Amino acid sequence: CSYARSKKRWVILQPDYIAWSTDSTQEPFQFFSFDTAFEMRDRRSDTDYKYGILLTNNSRKLVLKAKDRVQKRMWVQNIRDAFERSQWNPRNPHRYESLYPMRMSGINCTSFVDGQQYYHDLFRHLEAAREEVLLTDWWLSPDM
Repeated sequence: CSYARSKKRWVILQPDYIAWSTDSTQEPFQFFSFDTAFEMRDRRSDTDYKYGILLTNNSRKLVLKAKDRVQKRMWVQNIRDAFERSQWNPRNPHRYESLYPMRMSGINCTSFVDGQQYYHDLFRHLEAAREEVLLTDWWLSPDM
């Protein structure tokens, strides 16, 4: 499958995200996560490509370009199936009608007594980010 400037990429489809890399031996370098705003369109008027697929979420848009109608149908069906199994599918209700799914594994939670260690850790994680940062804090001012 191709994306962006029609460069060929290896695409990995998982129930919660789509990832891609330049070849099969490298780790993925880009991720497109399913979220509550996920939407898929496959009309030519949406993508400007005969066999294009437009994916959108809360933070980005991605256009995949298939080589023919059969490959396009396969990708649309596989992406649809992955999203159906996804924890972000609105038909899979979350506890307390929350927008976000309950995390069952891989939870890494730290308790802070004061703000000093919190802001130190926050700064370290922001500096380590490669491309984008999703802030889910109750209140974080850009003036800090």
